[in-house]
Amino acid sequence: MALFGSDKDTSSTEATPPAAAKPEKPAPPPRSSRAPVSEGARIGQSVRIEGEVRGDEDLILDGHVKGTIQLGTHQLVIGESGHAEADVSGRRVRVLGEVEGNIDAQEAIELGPTARVQGNLRAPQLRLEEGAQVNGRIDMGGGAKPAVAKADAKPAPNGADPDDAPSSADDDGATEEAGAPA
Repeated sequence: MALFGSDKDTSSTEATPPAAAKPEKPAPPPRSSRAPVSEGARIGQSVRIEGEVRGDEDLILDGHVKGTIQLGTHQLVIGESGHAEADVSGRRVRVLGEVEGNIDAQEAIELGPTARVQGNLRAPQLRLEEGAQVNGRIDMGGGAKPAVAKADAKPAPNGADPDDAPSSADDDGATEEAGAPA
């Protein structure tokens, strides 16, 4: 039985405890705030796209997109090397790179420590990590555009914008409201 036996000394290999013989599961990679976690389509660093990007899956952008990015109910991650000269929309948007355009998310916008955004943000939730830079408005109001209310604004004739109508303070004479006793 030369196949199963051997004349060599095997005492060093038999000293290994049986627990060490179990195959170990590899540890999951450490979760970093700088590494995208989602899987899906990827636009690589050397890729430049001009136009409209639409998708029905998550997207990781490490390249450059000029135009629009619309992912509907899916997630967009703009990596540290990613650059979007685009209006962006999706369920969740995480930015680690640069965006020159508005970001609209159904659930949340997350701006990582290397994010640079030049545009307006609209989402019910917003997370800004230390180091993120934003130059624009933030709307967390739940959808409708915020209206600016003026207490003394009167409707302008012919449905024009009240801000474009001349005010009564600019008139040479006193108005009926201010000059007539009640």
